[in-house]
Amino acid sequence: MHSFKFWAVAAIVALIILLALAPDAKVGGQNLGLSQWIAIDGDTIKSPAGVRYRLLGFDAPETALAKCIGELDLGTKAKRRLQELINTGPAQIIESGKRDKYGRSLATLMIGGRDVASIMIAEGLGRPYKGGKREGWCQQ
Repeated sequence: MHSFKFWAVAAIVALIILLALAPDAKVGGQNLGLSQWIAIDGDTIKSPAGVRYRLLGFDAPETALAKCIGELDLGTKAKRRLQELINTGPAQIIESGKRDKYGRSLATLMIGGRDVASIMIAEGLGRPYKGGKREGWCQQ
């Protein structure tokens, strides 16, 4: 019985330490650790609960449905950079209350007080996008 209590206390302490070290995200006023959030591509993220967010304000090159090697290469770079940004925190996800045609929640992601859309655009990993028809990423 003594061994069980020790391990239970150790597990609780470890959980507290992990939560304290994880970057935070605010969704609906709650702080959430970002350590398990995933960049699906350069403009889509997934929460640990499985909620997918299409980030507003920019379009990033495709990875899964890239139309050329150049788009795939830039899309892979955009996905990596978005994951880096997620990992830095602190973050705030501002949901618009709307969904796109794929059922993803449309949201703005703020990292350290900066809109991720402006960061990705400034770094050449995205283009401004307000909806509608998107430009291609492949040279004709």
